[in-house]
Amino acid sequence: MSKAAKEPPLSLTGVNMAFASTIVRTLVSLGVSDAVISPGSRSTPIAVALARESKVRLYVKLDERSAGFFALGLSKISNRPTLLLTTSGTAATELRPSVTEAFHSKVPLIVATSDRPPELIGVGAAQTISQISLFDDVINEKILFSVPKVVDLGVWVSLASQAYAKATDEYVGMAPVHINLPFDEPLYDQSEGEGEIVSLALENVPISMTHKAKGVCRFEEVERYLNPALRGVIVAGGRGGVTGETLGRFADRLKWPVVVDHRFGARSKKDTFIRGADLILRSEKFKVSATPDVVVRVGEPHLSKVLSEYLVGASRSHGGTAVTIQLGPSGSRVDPNRSSDLLLDGDLESTVDAWSKRIMDASGSGTGWLDSWVRAEHAVQSALDLDMEASALSEPYLARSLVRQLSSKDMLFVSSSMPIRDVEFFGDMSHDSVTVVANRGVNGIDGVISTFLGASESWKEHGPGGVSTLLIGDLALLYDVTALIYRRCESGVIFVTDNQGGAIFSFLSQHDRLDSDEFERLFGTPQQVQVEDVLKAMKARVYQIDKVKDVASVLELARSEPDEISVVIFRSEREQNLKEHERLYRLCISVVEETMN
Repeated sequence: MSKAAKEPPLSLTGVNMAFASTIVRTLVSLGVSDAVISPGSRSTPIAVALARESKVRLYVKLDERSAGFFALGLSKISNRPTLLLTTSGTAATELRPSVTEAFHSKVPLIVATSDRPPELIGVGAAQTISQISLFDDVINEKILFSVPKVVDLGVWVSLASQAYAKATDEYVGMAPVHINLPFDEPLYDQSEGEGEIVSLALENVPISMTHKAKGVCRFEEVERYLNPALRGVIVAGGRGGVTGETLGRFADRLKWPVVVDHRFGARSKKDTFIRGADLILRSEKFKVSATPDVVVRVGEPHLSKVLSEYLVGASRSHGGTAVTIQLGPSGSRVDPNRSSDLLLDGDLESTVDAWSKRIMDASGSGTGWLDSWVRAEHAVQSALDLDMEASALSEPYLARSLVRQLSSKDMLFVSSSMPIRDVEFFGDMSHDSVTVVANRGVNGIDGVISTFLGASESWKEHGPGGVSTLLIGDLALLYDVTALIYRRCESGVIFVTDNQGGAIFSFLSQHDRLDSDEFERLFGTPQQVQVEDVLKAMKARVYQIDKVKDVASVLELARSEPDEISVVIFRSEREQNLKEHERLYRLCISVVEETMN
């Protein structure tokens, strides 16, 4: 126990405010720089302490559900825990969706729920529920504070340090931590001069720092598989934990292609990086000829069902011959098809770098395996470029144009459902490519605008200063449109594909098996809402586009007015969108098979 913890508690009237100030200052000293709160009475002490802390960027959001997703967006970009504060009762339950997403996408949050004293639970007291187990299955840890009765700074500092350490634990993976903070009345109880007394006392209380991480995975575990004489495929997804440069050197040593998801973040245009894998593997002829001996997977799975079926079909666990090696991300088991032979968890950047140095010299090996992938990639990207110049704007080409027009200074947040698929399938990054972010922990379409607004704010602070953009469908927009009502200074450009319903269902089997009226009622879910009218009522600047060149024009306007919210609507028709995707698939199959001839 520290010297400060052994000393008698301070004798102050304002125990609630002393407690709140201690918690806030401890978290700030450890690295918390952002806090999101929703108005409420029971959270008064922490809210006041946050407002008085000059090192905290404080965001006030009326709607707790939206506040949770906003905090998620902040932490996605900053990679630091955001302090998320609510009052007691149902307010705390509104955080469940965003906390769930944060847990499954390994985003650090410190979720602080204010509470009534325990003696008021279960007796009909207003705004009181049992809230200590609200998030038990989607957090790294919960820390239950007692009602502040004495000013015991050492204990409070220790508990706050524990919360920060658990939220940022690299060993098990970063994730939310729940701290429950009961307060008795009077909620604001600080007398004159007591704040200064707490500040002086805190200077003598040590704050513990915790660092836990795994090291380099042993090369001997994989040595016999990492052989340039074998035909291998490296698959890189989101939260890969490896830089593009390091993975590129690894691939060069092996003479293997790297199938990259745009969320992986590789900015190199190296020939080894394959971005059109979904389109290439739609050719059965190519897929049959490209059976791998080894698959190395880094990070999260891609969305492509075509790629997934190719990898699973090749794996030994599903009747194939390929050995599958999965690397990280730290603290997570990522193996949804249970096809991995080896799952390795460690410092992936150091691991891949170390492995590259141990791989045998491949200078004498043939390059036919890699060349077949490179030819197919070039053919697909060139064909799409030529076709986009001659075609009308479509949902696939809106995604492709956005990825092309945005630079490494910019951030592109992509909604689940069709937008993220169009970016993965049809986007082709330049060497100066945009950072792509998405809620892929549980892949929902709730809270997307709120998360984007939070990510946009964090991008201003931690990013290189470019424009923040969102690509979203009309249903996901309507799910979270209230976030635009409550916005303050947030800015960015929102591109909406408005096809008046759920376009993704048109690509599923029920589209062909159900009667058209039945399908439309259950899955098409046509909306009777004019998106443009709703947005204009919220004082957003609204543009409509219908040409590929319009994307660049709108982005140029947005860069000239970086502190505004602009919404860009592209109207499409769901059946036509389905036909356009099918046309592009046929085009790509054709050019891939031409390269094989």
